[in-house]
Amino acid sequence: MLPEEEKEDLGVELAKLEDEISTLRQVLSAKEKHLVEIKQKMGITPLNEIKHNLSKSWHDMQTSVINSPAFKSFEEQVETTVSSLKCKVGVPAHSSGSFEDVLNSTANASVQESISGNRSTKDIEFF
Repeated sequence: MLPEEEKEDLGVELAKLEDEISTLRQVLSAKEKHLVEIKQKMGITPLNEIKHNLSKSWHDMQTSVINSPAFKSFEEQVETTVSSLKCKVGVPAHSSGSFEDVLNSTANASVQESISGNRSTKDIEFF
């Protein structure tokens, strides 16, 4: 147990802290009311704030994803795969054929090779 004198000191300190907290709450409440008044005068509504916050968050998320190392790595892997597919079907790697065009060319080449009997579909490597 605590000595009586220390209990009294702690009681006084506790009362001071509670009083300070109460004062701070009153000041914060007054400032929040003033903030609402200023926003009303400026025509800022809660809906406008939500729209702005969502828009900013969406933009920040897109920027962080695009600039992330994981996205860069994925992007490089896709480019490497597309280049590899272009080489396998005889399209120059630097050509501007779309990924869909490359896949179609690969599928057509595979079908023609299967029909001619040169390769079975088991031998076809896509990646």
